[in-house]
Amino acid sequence: MENKTNTIVSILYSKAISFIILFILLLSTCSIKDNQPLITSFYRLSVMVFMIILFFNFMNFKLSKFSIVFVFYTIILSLVTYFSTFGNLKLVFHKYFKIMAIILYLDLGIKKYTINTLFSLSYSLLILNIINFYTIIMYPSGWYSSELYDNNWFFGYDNTHIFMYFASIISFYLYRKAKNDKFNIFETLMICIITYNVFFCFSANSVVAYTIFLIYILLKKQIDKIEFMNSKTYFIIFLLIFVFIVLLRVQNLFEWLIVGVLHKDLTFTNRVKIWDMIITLIKEKPLFGYGLEPVEVLKYKLRGPFTHAHNTILDVMYKCGIAGIIPFLSMIIFSVKELYKNKENVISRYCSIILFCLLIMMNFEAREDKIGLYIVLVLCFNIKTIISYTNNKEESGD
Repeated sequence: MENKTNTIVSILYSKAISFIILFILLLSTCSIKDNQPLITSFYRLSVMVFMIILFFNFMNFKLSKFSIVFVFYTIILSLVTYFSTFGNLKLVFHKYFKIMAIILYLDLGIKKYTINTLFSLSYSLLILNIINFYTIIMYPSGWYSSELYDNNWFFGYDNTHIFMYFASIISFYLYRKAKNDKFNIFETLMICIITYNVFFCFSANSVVAYTIFLIYILLKKQIDKIEFMNSKTYFIIFLLIFVFIVLLRVQNLFEWLIVGVLHKDLTFTNRVKIWDMIITLIKEKPLFGYGLEPVEVLKYKLRGPFTHAHNTILDVMYKCGIAGIIPFLSMIIFSVKELYKNKENVISRYCSIILFCLLIMMNFEAREDKIGLYIVLVLCFNIKTIISYTNNKEESGD
């Protein structure tokens, strides 16, 4: 039975099948204009793929602590949502079960089938990036309009794209390193496409995060020599920003500079007002939160066209309270620790800065439901395996 299971798993991670599986799963997370039946088909297909992956993961007992915690987080979110006022589990299934399928598949694949998994992930994301680029070029004012936004494209609303972009960049970088290649024309093409998209759409948060990444690329040799520039430092900065800006509002001490000199708004485009309302709601249900709620409910509670907390920690706390924030932060900490253990390695440093860019954005946006975030986290969590594979390739001279 075990040999038969291993054979099936090997087929699931062969280069062709792996590519098809990841492409279907990732495509089901994208937006397809005016074609709901097609979206539904990919969603149902992705659920079937998820069930197969889940079965063989358990059969092989290969679930890592990262995958276990993500499953636990999804269960908590599902239970809280089910027992909440609205009890609509479709909201959980629609997003988090597809994410779970991708996480479980990648986590096992990177450990046992490193090169095939990185190849399939990289080229699936490349194709999706090209499609997204096409929709931006052809429909510069937006491919379609949603209930809240006009500027939506294949990857959705403009300031959500950056999570998929960074997932694509880190995937291709790790694939190139695993192959021991110094240059990959497709990686270069994708970075050019992403750079254009970021600055064309010009979402402020995305531009800031991507500019940090570009500065790192330009000064990579110098920055890599600075010992304290590592994943642990970046994570501490993320927490300090949350405490001092989101909770304590130290920016108010610099009103004379921000408002008087720079003529900027202390509310970060009304984010401070949203944080205040969300914190008040969290205090009413601190342990388990409110679960996932329909858009109309959130707009009513937040008194405007707002559908999330505009801060990832607050958003998770609102949705599933202390019970949810513990596993969510644990996943980030697991990845940060693995990067820190390999902090001297250039691959780990590259991945650390990408994770840092996403963490910075998460203080001003709620993006815990974006697949790009979890792709980056699971790749960072498995960084030791990827570095070991890369080193073995270099030693063998392949």
